[in-house]
Amino acid sequence: MRSKLFAGVFLFVAAFAALYFGGNSVLANSYYLEIAAGAPLLQDWSDTTLLDNPDDWTQVIGIEAFTGAGLSPTAGADARTILADNPAGTMRVVPNQTDPVNSTADGIAEFQIANPTVALRGSDRDQAPNLVIHVNTTAGCAGKYVSVKYDVRDIDGSANNAVSQVNTQYRIGGSGPYTNVTFGYLADATTGPGQASAVSPRTVTLPFAATGQPKVDIRIMTTNALGTDEWVGIDNIRIDCVHLTAANAVVSGQVRDQNGRGLAKVRVSVFNPSTSTNSTAITNAFGFYQIENLEVGSVYIVNIASKQYTFVNTTQALMLMQDTDGVDFVSN
Repeated sequence: MRSKLFAGVFLFVAAFAALYFGGNSVLANSYYLEIAAGAPLLQDWSDTTLLDNPDDWTQVIGIEAFTGAGLSPTAGADARTILADNPAGTMRVVPNQTDPVNSTADGIAEFQIANPTVALRGSDRDQAPNLVIHVNTTAGCAGKYVSVKYDVRDIDGSANNAVSQVNTQYRIGGSGPYTNVTFGYLADATTGPGQASAVSPRTVTLPFAATGQPKVDIRIMTTNALGTDEWVGIDNIRIDCVHLTAANAVVSGQVRDQNGRGLAKVRVSVFNPSTSTNSTAITNAFGFYQIENLEVGSVYIVNIASKQYTFVNTTQALMLMQDTDGVDFVSN
């Protein structure tokens, strides 16, 4: 009787798991989370209980991290040339860190600072640390593109001033090499010595081939820099499905300083390389701007210029699929 009861409980749990997780596959500790328009994968790191144990990602659905050991034997290598899969046994996170300047961790760490984040730092041992995000685009993304958004945060206020690359890649099928995402490369995510507040918002769109796939991996990577590496936070991750609308769309965002104060009277330009057309706007008193009547399905270069302020990154590129907010810029 007891064995029958246990068997019934087991079948109930299995059925519930199948219903709850649907067709999502399992890779190591993470699920391929099925996403849909209005039901994205969202991950900030404000819940500091998710990463309590070394190298344990079991509490974070759809995301893991790896050291990149063996991927980049040369310091300062271009992150866009590193396409191989992460070697087995290189999953990593050092949890519960509180001081980016004095932390002795390398690779991937969780920092429980005022605004918690997971951060990457390369080294001679951990040559290409990276986050891998697993999504399922089979049903919810039908007829749509996959949008990838995240913030790159300079959290290292030490005297170091290394060139800290960040690159975005993807692959389909759950194995094999990665492919670079168009406009997914950031040449340097950090500012000068003693500065640690710059934020570089990133928005990229995966090729349409990534739609309708049960296994799509998105990799966000830094590399071992020349000189002493700095911690780079990867935060406010949003993986979503977006419609390709039939007409025109809007690009909008905010220009602000490191304390979050909006910067007025800054010129923002949106350039379409295929048509050589340029549209501009001036930020309002709160630093917000909006540029309308942009053709969807085109690649745009968003550029910022100011005589009064300097910026960590003055240019962003995106493929416009719908009204796109959050194309922000932060001053030094």
